[in-house]
Amino acid sequence: MPDNSVEIIVPAFNEALRLEQGFLTLRNWLDENGLGDVRICIAENGSRDDTPGIAERLARQYAGTTRVIHWPEPSLAEALKQAWTSSSAAILAYCDADMATDPAHIAEALKILRENPDCVLVSGSRHLPGARVSGRNCRRRIVSRVYATCVNLALGTHFSDSACGFKFLRRSWFESLAGKFVAEGFTLGAELAMLAERRSKGALVEIPVRWEERAGTHVRLLPTIWASAKNILKMRRAVKCERRMA
Repeated sequence: MPDNSVEIIVPAFNEALRLEQGFLTLRNWLDENGLGDVRICIAENGSRDDTPGIAERLARQYAGTTRVIHWPEPSLAEALKQAWTSSSAAILAYCDADMATDPAHIAEALKILRENPDCVLVSGSRHLPGARVSGRNCRRRIVSRVYATCVNLALGTHFSDSACGFKFLRRSWFESLAGKFVAEGFTLGAELAMLAERRSKGALVEIPVRWEERAGTHVRLLPTIWASAKNILKMRRAVKCERRMA
């Protein structure tokens, strides 16, 4: 029988005010929709508040379906890679701690991966027709669109929204990418989408999602834009180098 095991990673950096509510939203949705065997891993990374303590308490309370890993520095990319590397699940995932993306899309993502053997990555998009975004101010909407455009221009790609914190992927594909990652922080999403798109037609599937801005975001626009720009340029150089060597 095929291995249909799933583990969803919830990265948590200074999420003491939102982690428990987001975790319970996810756990309850899974249990109520016949997905009670799906595991959750809280990937705490460099928090300076009570996030580690809350994560450990939730893992004890939901022992058997929940685990915690601790990464010493604030790094979304490194926390995700560490959690995915230490997982034995056939399907790996990533959802933001605030559950900004409606968890109802989980069933859709799993269905796509299980029914389409060519697909290795399902990624949520706030920019595709049919997506519904609420609570986001005009400035953040514009920045999100500009970021997506700049990523595609720099990398020669065509995906619509790599920054959305909702991704499901095959562990076998992730393991095949060992040593290929150059991105850090939020740009890991762009690198995953780029690598999937370059793999083959149908390897990347984007789905429009219902997404709601939550209070208490830790994203600081200017530092994030600067860090993302540096990482996109690193990816661009890596792609050029690979092409020269081919």
